[in-house]
Amino acid sequence: GFEGEVERIGPHSYRLRGFAEYFEPVAKGKPGIVSVTEIGPTLRTDTLREAWKERFGPVEVKESKRRKAPDAHQFLKDEAVFNTATKIRIDLTVDPDKLRAACGVTSAKRKVTCERLEKVLGISETVSTTNVHMFDAKMCMRRFATPEAVMEHFFRHRMEAYDRRKAHQVAQMRERVKELSNRARYSTMVHDGELSVVKKRVADRIADLEAFGFDKMLPK
Repeated sequence: GFEGEVERIGPHSYRLRGFAEYFEPVAKGKPGIVSVTEIGPTLRTDTLREAWKERFGPVEVKESKRRKAPDAHQFLKDEAVFNTATKIRIDLTVDPDKLRAACGVTSAKRKVTCERLEKVLGISETVSTTNVHMFDAKMCMRRFATPEAVMEHFFRHRMEAYDRRKAHQVAQMRERVKELSNRARYSTMVHDGELSVVKKRVADRIADLEAFGFDKMLPK
């Protein structure tokens, strides 16, 4: 699930913010590290990585779809990807001075904040809840004006599904009770000698059970 910050920016619009953190070089002359650990829910890591290389990488990318950043802003040196099925982590090896220039942080005393990295790397997105297109209960594409409209549409269908599930569970329990009752009655009659199954063919046993009014049980 999305672990970033959800910021309301309007009556029906939100900013889904990614998260990135900058780690200063361990020594002078060494590169810094930008660790990206969250991006917008509909963004794709491969697309972002391609964009970073095209804009901020030192090497020209053939058939690039994006305009190259100025030389002073080409901070990207290398990258390492540690993504899992549920977590995102991309570590960017960066030139500290060029990263600061790209983020607009000219003073060495000021920190490169997540907000500035978020803007430069494009790891956040804006969504609106006033124009939602999705499949309705009949699997037809439909436009919903508000989240409340989605809930109102599906509430009735959800309640009907609950009723069907309840009826199915009750039917299963009744079949189970019938099965256990037949088993208990069968065991009692065999124990008391009212029903004999010794040295009888299967057809004869079935005939005896039907004669005593046992229910026919379907094989599972």
